[in-house]
Amino acid sequence: RKGCHQFGVTCPSYFWVQRADLLASAISRVSAREVAVDMFFNCVPPGIKESRHNVTVRVHAELPPEMKPVLNPFRDREPPEYWIIMLKWVAVSLTDVEYVINVDYDMDLLLPSLQPHWRDVGLDFLGTFERLRRSGYLAASNSDWSSPLNGGFIIFRPSRALFLDGVKVMRRAEGGWNSTHGWELLGRPRDVVPPADTSWISNGGRPHAFFKRNEWSFVAAEIDQGFLFHMLRVRNQVGTDLGALPELDRRDWQRLFSVEGPPEHRWRLSHFYNKPFFRGVPMGPSCPKVTVPKPGKVRNTFAKQLAWNLEASRTVEALTDPALVDGRQRKLCLTLWKTSRKCIRQVLSAHEVDPGWLEAHQTVESVYGRPEFLKAWTWMPHKKRHGEKLSERASALRDTRR
Repeated sequence: RKGCHQFGVTCPSYFWVQRADLLASAISRVSAREVAVDMFFNCVPPGIKESRHNVTVRVHAELPPEMKPVLNPFRDREPPEYWIIMLKWVAVSLTDVEYVINVDYDMDLLLPSLQPHWRDVGLDFLGTFERLRRSGYLAASNSDWSSPLNGGFIIFRPSRALFLDGVKVMRRAEGGWNSTHGWELLGRPRDVVPPADTSWISNGGRPHAFFKRNEWSFVAAEIDQGFLFHMLRVRNQVGTDLGALPELDRRDWQRLFSVEGPPEHRWRLSHFYNKPFFRGVPMGPSCPKVTVPKPGKVRNTFAKQLAWNLEASRTVEALTDPALVDGRQRKLCLTLWKTSRKCIRQVLSAHEVDPGWLEAHQTVESVYGRPEFLKAWTWMPHKKRHGEKLSERASALRDTRR
C-alpha cells in the first residue's frame, strides 16, 4: 500500500468508480449483457462485489503472473509511478470479456449532463464496439497535442497472444528504448511507422507533430503511451484512431439495436489534464503560503482544482453503496476535500479570482469548456476532425491488411 495517500489516490478513486458504475450500468441495461468494473488497485480492499446497479465490481490486488517480473525495470524510473502506469497492458489480458474500456482514473466517464441520457450513451458505446469489431482492429484510441496515442482512454478487444507479445517486449525493456529509436530501438518514427497509419494524417490531414521532430520524445514515450503505440500501431499494426473506425449507417442501427439511427446524445469523456486532485494542491492543517508567478496559473490550476473538488464532494457525499465506497473512508475524504477547498479559496481570493462565483456557477463539465480556466479536452470521437482524408486513409489501411 505504499503511496496510497488519501487525498491524491484513494479518495479520487471513489469518484471514478461511481462514474464507472453508472456507465457500466447504462451499457448493461441497453445490451442485456453483463458488464463489470475491474480495478487493479491495491489502495482499497480486494474482492468482488455487486453494486446497487447490478454491476460486478472486481478489485484485483494481484497481477497476472506474467506481469510481475517484467515490471521491475520500470520501478527505478522517475517518477516512481511509472511502473504503475505500465499496468494498463493488463487490460489486453482480460479475455473473459469481449470488450474492455481501459480508462485512467483521472477521467470523468459519465458527465453530469449526460447522466439523464444514459440510454443514449449506452447505445452509442455499443455502436462503437461494433465499429471496432467491423474494422478488424484490436484497439482504438485518440491522439493528443503531444502523443499519437493518448493512454488515458483505449477500447480493446482482449487478446492473449497480443498480451504475451507485449510482456515479451517489456521483458527486454531495460536498455531497449531511447528518444531517437524508440522501443526495441527499432528506428526513427518516419522510418518505422507504417505509411498507412492514421498518425500520418491526424493533424488536420497532416502528419502528427512528433513526425516533425522525428523522435520518440512525446509525453510518456518511454512508458505507457510510447509502449502502446509501439505494440498496437508499429509492431503489430492492430490499432487505429477512434475517428477512423467505420461508421454505422441507419440500416445498421435499425438491424442491430432496433433504433432509427445514432442516438441524439453521443458519449464523450473529459480528461482531468494536470490531475487537479494530485498536483500542486494546497493541503495541511493550516493552508501553506502558495506563490503563483503567473496569473494564468491560478486559473488553470486552482480554479480547476476547486471545480473538481466540488463535483467530487457532491458525488461522493451522495455515494452510499457499500460495494463502491467504505463509509469511514468516505467521511475522511469529504473532510479532506473540505479543508482543501478552504485553502484553494484563499489562493483564488489573493489573486482576485472570485471563488464564490466559481462555486455558484461552475461545475467540472462547464469549466472544461472554458479555455480561460482550464487546459483540458473533451473527447467526442464522432466529430469528423480530419474530414474525409482520415476515412480514406483508414479504408486504404484496411484494404492493405486484407
